[in-house]
Amino acid sequence: MELKNNTNLETIIGKKQSAAKYIIDEITHIIKTCGKRDPGSEGEKASCEYMAEVLKKDCGCEDVKLESYEVAPRAFYGWIYFTMTLVLLAIAAFFFIPVLSIPLIIAGFALVVIQFGLYKKLLDPLSKTGWKIIVRPHPQSKKSEADMLAALEERYNPEGIMLGHEVNMYAPYIHKIQKEGKRMQVFTTIFQQDYVMTRTKKGYGFFERGGSVIPTRLDFEKQNGQWVLQEWTEAMDGSYYDDSIKEMCKGHFGLASKMMDGGNYHMLMWQNMIYYMNAHYGGMDIPVYVSSYTDAETLEKVGKYIRVVPMFE
Repeated sequence: MELKNNTNLETIIGKKQSAAKYIIDEITHIIKTCGKRDPGSEGEKASCEYMAEVLKKDCGCEDVKLESYEVAPRAFYGWIYFTMTLVLLAIAAFFFIPVLSIPLIIAGFALVVIQFGLYKKLLDPLSKTGWKIIVRPHPQSKKSEADMLAALEERYNPEGIMLGHEVNMYAPYIHKIQKEGKRMQVFTTIFQQDYVMTRTKKGYGFFERGGSVIPTRLDFEKQNGQWVLQEWTEAMDGSYYDDSIKEMCKGHFGLASKMMDGGNYHMLMWQNMIYYMNAHYGGMDIPVYVSSYTDAETLEKVGKYIRVVPMFE
């Protein structure tokens, strides 16, 4: 869908400064902490270990591990050192044992032809142990996502039906999922909007009634193979807003600022609304009346799929 692609691009562009800072900070940390990272070096292993932890803690990856492999870091250009050494020895031998010069030069250039010309792995036995990061999707990942969405559905749509004169739409934006043993924390910002269907002189229409955008932390516990919601923590209103988000994100560096940046969550909501209207009222041309301010660009994008009537000045 064109709307979805545009939304993803806008989200990326809107966070380019914070993303650039994160990249620079990570690169700086690795350079200062791990030092040189030649293939097969201790620095390479240390940097891989650090990035594996980042993937676990910041990206929510579960099955992350290091795997070793044999690497010959100087195999391709390693002939330079051997060839130059043999040539220098040949020059020195010319003055003392001239007969050795010719075989030394032949051996040196033979390495060039075999290793660089024919691309044979002549010097590869001089190998080291290299390291790589392996990330595999956890078989329970999809299950945990489904259990999380089921908890949201139960809270916002307890009757299990989203068809009728009242509709509660919600769109969760997941910032981070942290799992430790049988505990799981989901850090999300939930955009929630209520609509009511009303008959007017021009026919039926959905009218925006109220809504909210709330940074939230969901705490789950695994019971009998299923993630069960244990606690629902929302950001507090007013002057307590920032501090309450920092408190719920304690121990997760940089997460609170991400949850407080506002984001472009309204586009996620509109995507859900488009899907809902087309699934239940496709072809009926039922308008959606919007009372909260929506910029012209958004109205134009959404208007390609459903009819939106702004009611604000």
